[in-house]
Amino acid sequence: MRRIVPALTFGALIFCCALLANPALAAAIVSAPVGVVVAVQGATVSQINAQNGSSLYAGDTLSTDATGSLRVRFGTSQLMLGPATVVKLANGTHGVKVVVTHGIVRFSASGSPIELRALAAIIQPGDDASGQVAIVGPSEFQIGSTKGNLNVDIDGEDKVVAESTAYDVTLEPVPGDPQTAGGGRVKGLWILISLIALITALGLYAALLSCSKF
Repeated sequence: MRRIVPALTFGALIFCCALLANPALAAAIVSAPVGVVVAVQGATVSQINAQNGSSLYAGDTLSTDATGSLRVRFGTSQLMLGPATVVKLANGTHGVKVVVTHGIVRFSASGSPIELRALAAIIQPGDDASGQVAIVGPSEFQIGSTKGNLNVDIDGEDKVVAESTAYDVTLEPVPGDPQTAGGGRVKGLWILISLIALITALGLYAALLSCSKF
């Protein structure tokens, strides 16, 4: 007697085979959102126009246009992108990892851990801390704390950015390091700057600040 395989069962079999053949597809399906969009103006999520309530996943690229802004929430922590800013989300050792590739980002860590990367620096805000980071050039960024301490690691060298302080950091090759020629270790040249001057220079004008709750 000829057996007939139900269409639903056959379709499920094909779907499972597709997942086995494409692990990346399987990972994308089972992955859970890492955040959500809460306020948007002139911004995209992985090249799709962002909307309030849009879910965010590891691997997403967030970007704003020249006059745009984007505020997102990771649990109880928040992130706000200023104009002309690009970041990529990933799963980090300490919560969500935010890789800042261009522009300025403000952040508030209040319960849900977040980790930011700016060039070769790894930034981990302390409990109930907030601040901002901006990419100034290919080897220069600025970092400031508006509340609490920020722990910054550059190639294993740790520095604490205390509340109400800001620094301009230039990355330089480590003298005599044989790895440097191949893009190896760097060190940070830290110059203390005014936090008020940093905020002004980064263009966080009143209209943009009004979007933020932190």
